[in-house]
Amino acid sequence: MSRVLANFDAAQHASAQSPGHYNDPDMLVAGLPGFSDAQNRTHLSLWAISGAPLIAGNKPGEMTAATKAALTNPEMIAVDQDPLGRQGTKVAEDASGLQVYQKVLSGTGRRAVVLLNRTGSAATITARWSSLGLTSSATVRDVWAGADRGTFASSYATSVPAGEAVLLTVTGTDGTPTGGGAITGKPSGRCLDVPNATSANGTQLQLWDCQGGPGQTWTRTASRQLTVYGNKCLDASGQGTANGTAVVIWDCNGQANQQWTVNANGTIAGVQSNLCLDASGQGTANGTKVLLWTCNGQANQQWTVPAA
Repeated sequence: MSRVLANFDAAQHASAQSPGHYNDPDMLVAGLPGFSDAQNRTHLSLWAISGAPLIAGNKPGEMTAATKAALTNPEMIAVDQDPLGRQGTKVAEDASGLQVYQKVLSGTGRRAVVLLNRTGSAATITARWSSLGLTSSATVRDVWAGADRGTFASSYATSVPAGEAVLLTVTGTDGTPTGGGAITGKPSGRCLDVPNATSANGTQLQLWDCQGGPGQTWTRTASRQLTVYGNKCLDASGQGTANGTAVVIWDCNGQANQQWTVNANGTIAGVQSNLCLDASGQGTANGTKVLLWTCNGQANQQWTVPAA
């Protein structure tokens, strides 16, 4: 199972994935000799949250009833093959190795969540709605148990055995800040997007088809910040001032690398760097990275921004 987890970490390239284009962390080991039923479910949970191809590697004629049930679980398959084609991303982790992954699903306010325990003992792991880009209460369903767990105000916590995972679907309300809106790039017509609506600090922004929702809803503040989810700010990574500096989200702190000037020609310039928000390589495709570059007024540096 340690090799499985290593492969899963190596597949974290969410911006490269879209419908018809899927990252492949290798074939499934579920059902091979030496893996318990719980390990099979953990393995499948990780592949499902990442939207990876489900290529069975076991011998069908020799698999147990439990293995067959896991491989053919319709709710797990629905998470893996959701029409949005998104790849899950890590949204929370503590120092001991307790992790939370989420995948944005089609439909309003729907998420898949994996609670992964990499430690050597059972532990309680909490999924917080704020980390999932959800507001208000949300309902939780345990995929492997096939059971609804109820409605919870702001988070859901459960005990996860050592080395195992829990796969959930969560349905709530997408967090859309009042007065916010999309930042749309020219000439792509695509939106400034937080991949998979994650709220993890340091996530680099990209261009993506405009779909609304919390990862594409930006608000301009009086302090010249551009916020998403209400508490994450557009940020020049590492306070960088050089061409090619990644544009990311980070906890709002009011520093100069989080302050921006929206110019009359549609460019967005960093107060600290005097560089402009730029679609890398003049790209217009889904997944094009957004970075800082010398302001040149070209179309790939022009944006339509919500009113302040």
